[in-house]
Amino acid sequence: MIDTLRLSERGKDQLVKLRRTTGIKHWNALCRWALCVSLADPRPVGGSRLIADSNVELSWKVLTGDWGDVYLALLVQRAAVDGVGSDHKHLGMLLRRHVHRGIELLSGGDKQTSISDLCELIIPGSS
Repeated sequence: MIDTLRLSERGKDQLVKLRRTTGIKHWNALCRWALCVSLADPRPVGGSRLIADSNVELSWKVLTGDWGDVYLALLVQRAAVDGVGSDHKHLGMLLRRHVHRGIELLSGGDKQTSISDLCELIIPGSS
């Protein structure tokens, strides 16, 4: 099981911007969206080391809510597809990388100015 997710300072700054532009106030909701957006991207996540240097930390339970088993299964499946180990260490690393990549994708420059813009990114044609 994955215990906690700590974000980088860059990830935190991007989430602050997303919170301001979308009105979504909770870190966990934005991080869930980020995780799902990244997992839907077929490209493997990068291998650079992420420095968890911000004060934003989410427990697994807070991050996943009642859907922890589903998110864990998605991570294990993705680990298998990408040829990454599925032990505690590798899944924690995979989670961090996917959430950070997803935050990058969601923040996408100046394109997101409202929650409907964010929905359009995730579900094209939803606006």
